[in-house]
Amino acid sequence: MLADVRPILEKIDKVREALGNDNKIDIELPTIVVIGDQSSGKSSVLESISQVELPKGATCVTRCPIVLQLRNTRDEEYATIRTEQEKESDAQKITLDEIQHAIRDKQESVMMPG
Repeated sequence: MLADVRPILEKIDKVREALGNDNKIDIELPTIVVIGDQSSGKSSVLESISQVELPKGATCVTRCPIVLQLRNTRDEEYATIRTEQEKESDAQKITLDEIQHAIRDKQESVMMPG
């Protein structure tokens, strides 16, 4: 039987947040970053890896960096979403069905703060 990995993932998240962008300690934490030109298939790559449907559209859909962390544990399946400027503790917890809507809302709040 597999152990519940949630505590390990939460500790990795806390270490990542504590180190911040100025990681002067040589610790590599698991991360996936996808960079490319507009409409080059970044979201398709992430969908293939995660098996979660992301927002799609004919024009520019993903307009700013978002931190999306997926969790699939014995007890629940969920994601957290936040901007890089927000702390992990401020991340919005959502169901996998809410990902598309939550990403669009988060982008709108970043692009048009108010």
